[in-house]
Amino acid sequence: IVLIIAIVLGLTRGQETPNGQLRVGVIGGGFGGSGVVHWLVDQQKNTDGPFSEMALSIDLWEKDNRIGGRSYSTQVSDWSFDIGGAWLVEANRYGTKFGAEFNLTRITGSKRINKYGTEGVWSGKEILWQFPSNPWIAPLAILWRYGLGFLKFRTAVTAFKEQFIQIYDRQDTQQAYTSPEDMFKDLGLQEYTQRTMTDELVRLMGVDPNSKLVQEFLAGLLRGNYNQNPDTINALAGFVGVIPVVDGVHTIWQADEGMSEIPAVCSNVPKPI
Repeated sequence: IVLIIAIVLGLTRGQETPNGQLRVGVIGGGFGGSGVVHWLVDQQKNTDGPFSEMALSIDLWEKDNRIGGRSYSTQVSDWSFDIGGAWLVEANRYGTKFGAEFNLTRITGSKRINKYGTEGVWSGKEILWQFPSNPWIAPLAILWRYGLGFLKFRTAVTAFKEQFIQIYDRQDTQQAYTSPEDMFKDLGLQEYTQRTMTDELVRLMGVDPNSKLVQEFLAGLLRGNYNQNPDTINALAGFVGVIPVVDGVHTIWQADEGMSEIPAVCSNVPKPI
């Protein structure tokens, strides 16, 4: 999101190539950077878009020898594994749109669990708890283990999500910002960038920082997603990372071809063999 906004604003200061094209540089070939490339190309095809009459020359700069950023697929024997960003949720409008547009084979709900196995909480030495095989009763199982505080937690994350997804409506109307700070303020999310996940939960719902909800459930999710703890990650990233738990595991989907296929197709780079 931020990258798209930055590129839109940067176009007004871009340099022209010898043949009159406006040169645009995109830094990073992860979901954000590759999504920007796809969006710019798509906007040129849109006769009502802001760049329909512009000829763009787009350079994508990536420090690694692959596209995908945190999303990386690797092959081990006959198995393909997603490393890093391994799934998306329906609330991610752009990622879900790309999956449909690129005709990826989506694995969801019970099919996803049957194919890839169930999730659980790993202490580093042992499995502390596993999600039930039936994704529809997972919230009840979570409530049984982590108490009524989970209901307050779910309410807090839902309120955050409703504020966060407003960005899609803003971008549909070509809304832009001069800085990420201005964007977060407009969405009512600036305070989430100023506190850790744990501090924000204490402020919102008076949660015990040493509870199982924080140190087991949230810590497991955030380590898996970002390799960070609730005590260190900022609340904005933390709340984004736990939205799937609130929406329900049935809203999570994976691409059978590997999630790195999305940034590869977005940036028009073939998937490495």
